[in-house]
Amino acid sequence: MGLIQNIIDWFSGGSKVGPSPVDVIPPGDWVNNLLKLHNSIRPYKYPLTINAELMKDAQDYVDFMAAHPNKFSHVENGTDVDRANRAGYNSSYVGENIAKGGNNEQDVFTMWKNSAPHYANIMNTNYKDVGFGMSVASNGTKFWCAVFGRVW
Repeated sequence: MGLIQNIIDWFSGGSKVGPSPVDVIPPGDWVNNLLKLHNSIRPYKYPLTINAELMKDAQDYVDFMAAHPNKFSHVENGTDVDRANRAGYNSSYVGENIAKGGNNEQDVFTMWKNSAPHYANIMNTNYKDVGFGMSVASNGTKFWCAVFGRVW
């Protein structure tokens, strides 16, 4: 079982023991920390919830960017909607935040919060679902992704 499925099972209560310690990337439960950080500034009536397809999309994309560090953009390997749909999220209402660098989830969240377009995605109350990804390139640089969406 892969990392993303372990995390999804753990969050959804499908796993009795949680992810294997080998599969957990950094200490501190980075996915849950990112979710808490995002929801801490959103209006309380509009919390984001983890979505399995968006988790897959976000992780696939950061893995791609970490393997191709010179292709850091929102349009490599398809648009955000294309990638979300390939991961099984059937909606055209999708947005994403990506980041290169940052040592931890607080660092990357601060980068996104201090950027107007990224902040707008975080605060967009039309988004209900979210998926996060983090991958480390061979040179040690971390790549991060948050994919937001809503199925109408």
